[in-house]
Amino acid sequence: MTDKTREDHDQRAPRGHVFGFWKMACAGPSTANWDTAWISEPIIPLCQRGTPEQNLVKEHEGWGSVAGEVMDDKGEESSNIEANAVASSTHFPYPATSLPPPVADFDFRVAVSFGVQETEVIEDGPEKVELTEGVCGSWSGSFGSGLVITGGHDLDKTKLKESSLHEIVTACRLQTSDREPAILEMGTRGFLAGPTDILDGIAHRPDGETRIDPRRYSYRMVINLTTTDERYAEKVEGVLWVGSGMWDRDELVIDAYRID
Repeated sequence: MTDKTREDHDQRAPRGHVFGFWKMACAGPSTANWDTAWISEPIIPLCQRGTPEQNLVKEHEGWGSVAGEVMDDKGEESSNIEANAVASSTHFPYPATSLPPPVADFDFRVAVSFGVQETEVIEDGPEKVELTEGVCGSWSGSFGSGLVITGGHDLDKTKLKESSLHEIVTACRLQTSDREPAILEMGTRGFLAGPTDILDGIAHRPDGETRIDPRRYSYRMVINLTTTDERYAEKVEGVLWVGSGMWDRDELVIDAYRID
């Protein structure tokens, strides 16, 4: 690219725009005649976005020209599709490189019943997680087993009827069953999603009613474990887990899958 071309290229890009390349599954109309001053979406927080100024609005010659292309003979239309496919394939990053896909294997399960009396608050970045006493639970997996001795979460059950999506942070202390027990700190961050009546039902199920099937809602999360005990440090630190959870009133069950 010459200095003159680069200068013209930079002048067309409004401040706050970025350059890069990407690839979609399908290409757009080849002659939509979009205004080339519209390079990409500006980097503006959602709360500050408003109606774009007129000079940034996508403009083209109307849908008549696109409709005309559809009416062309099949040979020309096929040629346009092939040309677009070739052009878009050049934008796919490192097309000759194959990356290994992640593999998820079941690793451990945790079941915990939360108490109601607060004992301490853990700072997790901007979040606060209340750990409660009266917690009972157990865990078992490929690297050991034991009890859950404290735990907590930041789910506000009074708001389950108001929204179908909730971000949840949990924290638990796991104790191993060794003669000299080790302590593992477990943290999760994820999303609980589903119909509001279902979400409210899992938190406030009346006695005698059947537990709600966890397939009727979604609770997915990322999980991390840390410890200062050298016996378990190499087994859990630096490992990524993803989890699937089930809520039933004050009880939480999590299946953790190790990502390799």
